[in-house]
Amino acid sequence: TYTVTWTVSTTNRCASVSASTQIVVTSPPSVPNAGPDATICATDFTLDGNTITEGTATWSVTPAGPVITDPTNPRSTVTNLLHGQTYTFNYTITHPTCNPVVDAMILTIDPLPVQPTVNPVGPICGTSTAISAGSAAAPAPTATGLWTVTPSGPTFAPANAHQSTVSNLTPGTTYTLRWTVSTTTTCPSVFEETDLQVDQEPTD
Repeated sequence: TYTVTWTVSTTNRCASVSASTQIVVTSPPSVPNAGPDATICATDFTLDGNTITEGTATWSVTPAGPVITDPTNPRSTVTNLLHGQTYTFNYTITHPTCNPVVDAMILTIDPLPVQPTVNPVGPICGTSTAISAGSAAAPAPTATGLWTVTPSGPTFAPANAHQSTVSNLTPGTTYTLRWTVSTTTTCPSVFEETDLQVDQEPTD
């Protein structure tokens, strides 16, 4: 706190006069740090703002929708996030005399792969057959599909298309065919299975 005095004097015998005022210089607001950008596969998240010593910190988000449990808590939880959406969380420090300061973090919620279906097939008599999933891997363009089989031995042409052909089947064997949909994101893969019974060919 400073006291500033303005004094008026004359060159005669009259006393000088003065007036004073005080200037209060407050500490500047803390510098906000909203934390690093993040990409997740979840509908809730814990924010990671820094602790504030000067001013008041408040979280806000765009677009609207997510629920910030405690907007004044630097490490508040957030719920109601939507898969496939990107949010900007603003960490704003307000101050009684200084302008607000803001830092932002970007939170990306990866899209979930769509749960696939597999069309039933068989029983068959032969060593190859057409197979198909209910649809191509989704959502595009991040999702890919892959056929696998148990027990091993048969091959797929192609293995990454939802409509394919499985060959090298052994008569008298029951196989489990699996169509797995994966994404290039943080979300886990999903799959569906069906059994394929390969009958023995009749003998003379």
